[in-house]
Amino acid sequence: MRYLIRLERNGLLSRKPDPTDNRRVLVSLTAIAVELVERTLVGET
Repeated sequence: MRYLIRLERNGLLSRKPDPTDNRRVLVSLTAIAVELVERTLVGET
């Protein structure tokens, strides 16, 4: 859980409540995180 908090603070993760089930939270990568992952996988700097 602490990793998710850290990623969210750094703008790499977005969390929002699941509209169909209030017990769950939907987690997704932000555009910045997706770009960072793509650059890392391709090997660009």
